[in-house]
Amino acid sequence: MAADKDTDRFAYLLIHSRYRLAHDVVKYAFYAYAAWSSVQIAEALAGKATLVNGVLVAILSRDSDFGIPWFVALTFTAWAFLERTLRRRKTEQMQGHIKDLELRIDSGRTTSGLLPNGTHRKSEEL
Repeated sequence: MAADKDTDRFAYLLIHSRYRLAHDVVKYAFYAYAAWSSVQIAEALAGKATLVNGVLVAILSRDSDFGIPWFVALTFTAWAFLERTLRRRKTEQMQGHIKDLELRIDSGRTTSGLLPNGTHRKSEEL
């Protein structure tokens, strides 16, 4: 009986590790493609007076009060989304450890209904 559990666990870990590998390959292939595309775009626009130049000059001009606040707002918005994503990922990674600690402290504890990443179900939204 214990051998069956070990075999099942090994099969699960094997499938999970292959999935993670495929996930990482696709993710890094996308990053490589995005970098390559950025280089191609920069080469295509190099030395050409385009609308992009006009917009960048208008936004980044020292005489303009328009660009800096937008740049700061977009930068901090991107940072906030990244930070939220990282927090949820870390919460999900720590979920098993947290659950073990909670059971040690109070074995009669019931679930809060939160998902493993710390969010609630979409059906429970107001």
